[in-house]
Amino acid sequence: VFANFVGVPLMATLSDRLGRRPVFMLDVALFGLGALLVGTMSTFEGVLVGRVMQGLAASGVFPAAAAVVGDQYPPEERGKALGMLGAVFGVAFLFGPAVSGAVLAVGQWQWLFWGMSAGSLVCLGIASRVLPLTRGADPAPFDGFGLVVLALGSLAFAIALNTASVAMVSGWLWLWVVMLMVGFLLVVTYVRHMRRVEHAVVSHQFFADPFVRRAMMIGVITGVAEATFIFMSEWLITAYGLSRSAASYWLIPLTAAVAVASPVAGRFIKRVGVARVLAVGLSAMAFGLAVLAVAQTTLMFYVFGAIGLGGGLAIVLGPSLSYVVLGRTPASRRSRGQGVITLSISLGQMLGGASLGALISGVGGILGFRLAFAAASVLCVLGWWLSRHMANMELSS
Repeated sequence: VFANFVGVPLMATLSDRLGRRPVFMLDVALFGLGALLVGTMSTFEGVLVGRVMQGLAASGVFPAAAAVVGDQYPPEERGKALGMLGAVFGVAFLFGPAVSGAVLAVGQWQWLFWGMSAGSLVCLGIASRVLPLTRGADPAPFDGFGLVVLALGSLAFAIALNTASVAMVSGWLWLWVVMLMVGFLLVVTYVRHMRRVEHAVVSHQFFADPFVRRAMMIGVITGVAEATFIFMSEWLITAYGLSRSAASYWLIPLTAAVAVASPVAGRFIKRVGVARVLAVGLSAMAFGLAVLAVAQTTLMFYVFGAIGLGGGLAIVLGPSLSYVVLGRTPASRRSRGQGVITLSISLGQMLGGASLGALISGVGGILGFRLAFAAASVLCVLGWWLSRHMANMELSS
């Protein structure tokens, strides 16, 4: 998680400076190398290094890909292209677990990572032929100090968020408080640095735009809602008495909705406005989570809730937030603009995983899951309210 969080501003900055294709190919190659390392190493340390490499590499793939859409497509076509890009990720969520299960049924877990490594080679070959060779448009010096401060602050917050529930019961609460304070101080240091430096890794100009600022807040909210994916299998086991293998198959409605809704939403952005599409997505997420919170009689109710949640997430995370930022950032900062949205989503995922997980484990049983889904639904209603403000801003402009 930490490598992915830190890699976003780093890879996004390199993409703006060096060009989309070389950085995209670097990320794919690094991901494949990390997978090969995980598959071949026999020690925990070696596996950890490989996974860190994969997290660092994966962080730059989507910002670079979305920036390519901004470079190559006019505004009226970007929604469709971003929708298809989001659908690709949805298809990966849909088929990835099934393929992994089939591989594990006949082979060893190392085969999964060797397959990733081989797939990376195929992706490199396609990228070298298909992706346009564009030169970096940003001549500003690299903000090394800002990256280090942001990385250390992210590490402190990541440790604090992911160990909160453990610290409460293990006697290490003081260490959790220290990490939280260190993270806060480093973030404050970075904000002061960001305001003084024109070429900051995450520029203050993104925060100055009220449209982008609201999109970032929606990104955090959506990340919290997406964190419910982590607990969905356990919810199916607890609430409906399914086996672990059966629960994995019942995730298909959720992931299928992601694959279907993203390209459909992309086609409507130019017709009705991105803010209205965001409002629809957030409404669907709030509805789906509310159904999951209150319904437990049959699996059909779960299917309705899962489709609402998955479809809403696809609408928001697929084309909509990326479209907002592409239209509000210059070409020289497109990757970093996408990186800011990715960071906000990642922050929401960490906050959601920690807070919802603590709620589920603290309350326990079915009630804990219900309260977690209900809390995420309320947050999505707040996101809907923000999207309505964005719609008013669109009309006034």
